[in-house]
Amino acid sequence: MTRAAPTVPPRCSPSSLGQRAYHLFFGELVEYPASGATIKFTGTSMHVSMQQALLLMMLACWFYVFAVTLMRVRSIILERERKHQWVAELEEVKL
Repeated sequence: MTRAAPTVPPRCSPSSLGQRAYHLFFGELVEYPASGATIKFTGTSMHVSMQQALLLMMLACWFYVFAVTLMRVRSIILERERKHQWVAELEEVKL
């Protein structure tokens, strides 16, 4: 008695299996391919208030990144120069 070769269902790649598992777990929340608002060079399908909020949050995130970077550079400089007189004269270092 010979065995038949196992058949592979169509679309049996790891990514499609992950999508199917996600789809089964969360239900019909996600439509494939990507659904929702998109931003393009020629225009956007996003509502104006949503786009303004997105741009505001992106700007806030970049300001946060710059602030943290500058604070880190300042602390590195103060740590490296801690033996110099100008660092000892700083008010926040005297605490």
